[in-house]
Amino acid sequence: MIVGNFEINIKQKNDIPENIEDIFEKGTHLIGVHRELMLYLGKQIVHGINYAYIARCVPATLNPRPYYELIIINVNETGKVCIVRRETILKASESEIGGIICSREDEAPIRIINSTEANNLLKLFSKGMYNVLGLEYEAELYLGHQIYHGCNYYYIAEAESLENKTKSIKLVTMNLFIDEVRVVEIKDIL
Repeated sequence: MIVGNFEINIKQKNDIPENIEDIFEKGTHLIGVHRELMLYLGKQIVHGINYAYIARCVPATLNPRPYYELIIINVNETGKVCIVRRETILKASESEIGGIICSREDEAPIRIINSTEANNLLKLFSKGMYNVLGLEYEAELYLGHQIYHGCNYYYIAEAESLENKTKSIKLVTMNLFIDEVRVVEIKDIL
């Protein structure tokens, strides 16, 4: 691994090694928000090792609005664990009418659940990414949807360059209107 670059090595929540899950638990032991580890993304050597995760978060408030967050946790040379970066990726809207609805923690890991809905979400992603050139995309997590000129769907995807085989993590927004699926936006996450 090159110092400073993230080595992308996605692990679904059921495949995350115990030592990497323990780092997440130690680093996110904060009062006020329940964080469910959804994906391990990879690591980076910088003043120790940075570990990147995607978590589903639910604030401990009345009528909480769930959200998905990128969390990077550093373990320094002495073993001290701390959060070095937290970034909200997608947040549920105050109103469900026309707003974003975050997926439940049991429906988000579409790669590991065996259901018709998960299969349909993966097929929709594949259909929408059919004409996107330059990178090969694989959906890893379903974040939610929004009714907007049809329906927008939000995914975390691993993208691999076909040219130099480098990997990155993207937030992909797709729109389904009648039978047409198109990519609305692709944003870099990591």
